Amino acid sequence: MSRGRDSLQTIARVPRSQLVREQLREAIDRGDFGPGEALPSERELVETFQVSRVSVREAIRSLEAIGYVEVHQGRGSFVTKGPADEYIDAFARWLAVHKEEVMDLLKVRGALDELAAEGAAQRADESAMNRFRQAHDAFSSAAQEPEPKLDRLVQLDIAFHQAIAEASGSTLLIHLLQDLNQHLGESRKITLAPSGRPAKSAAEHAAIVRAINARRPAEAKRAVATHLAAVRTAVSDFEAMRAAVADPPVVPVS
Repeated sequence: MSRGRDSLQTIARVPRSQLVREQLREAIDRGDFGPGEALPSERELVETFQVSRVSVREAIRSLEAIGYVEVHQGRGSFVTKGPADEYIDAFARWLAVHKEEVMDLLKVRGALDELAAEGAAQRADESAMNRFRQAHDAFSSAAQEPEPKLDRLVQLDIAFHQAIAEASGSTLLIHLLQDLNQHLGESRKITLAPSGRPAKSAAEHAAIVRAINARRPAEAKRAVATHLAAVRTAVSDFEAMRAAVADPPVVPVS
């Protein structure tokens, strides 16, 4: 007996931002926009695609997360070379297996980093202050390089957060974060690989440093929470973008 209409399925609604992102990604892949070239302005994209500014901004943010574009405030969005394909493919395979574990570990890391920053703001002596300032300067300098070395960025990022843990004076936090960082190396590569992300991490680090220097524990905790929220978003955006690249949306023909 024929299943008839029971075999038919509702066509999934595809977010407009996803359709915009895919068209832009395909244009970049074709070479319509080369490295260093600016994409059309937000207003032009709104008019071209007949979508809202919100949809355009979400599409650009997704492309930035995977390293297709770099956004310069007040200047626009520019095509980048993006992370090397071997990095992207390796990260995608790794994340497909470890996504749930990574997100759980990042939540734990966030809680521990917040406690460390709070403790550092309350108890760090001048010697400890100097060490995490130097760690911040080292990461910030590396992040500003034209083509930052990913492995070096990861090590400098770990060193910065570990210096804050040491400044807190808590032996327990120091050891817990040391152990945790052994499991988060690959996730750090995912978050630091997209073009422009190292500089943003450096800016987030700077906010943490300012709060600790000012001896403001609550502000230091908030700065860490903001930073780790951005890290978790970067991981989620990476996974979503790679899934879309592997299985782009099908646009119904009207």
